[in-house]
Amino acid sequence: MPRFTVYSSNGHLAVDLKTGVVDVEKSSYDNEELKPITKFDLKEYESYWGTKIKEGEGIDILNLGQWEGEKYVPAVDHWREEVKAMRAEEAQKQSGAGETN
Repeated sequence: MPRFTVYSSNGHLAVDLKTGVVDVEKSSYDNEELKPITKFDLKEYESYWGTKIKEGEGIDILNLGQWEGEKYVPAVDHWREEVKAMRAEEAQKQSGAGETN
């Protein structure tokens, strides 16, 4: 089964790339905080970022909506804005990397 990894300061979750379901057997976490998470919202992530998640990719937990049983917890908007700013800054640095003075 193709997977990607969701990272948190409390550990990591192995996630099925097609369904978003957490593979508990392949996950590792330090405490019970990640245990209630059963599934991640791949469609919303892919719609928001305009890109598909790739096999083996690592994504911060704040960047994904998730289900804790029947309860849906959306992605953290202010974190996404920070990620956008970091990506834009990195892209700007890379586009200027070939310039000479």
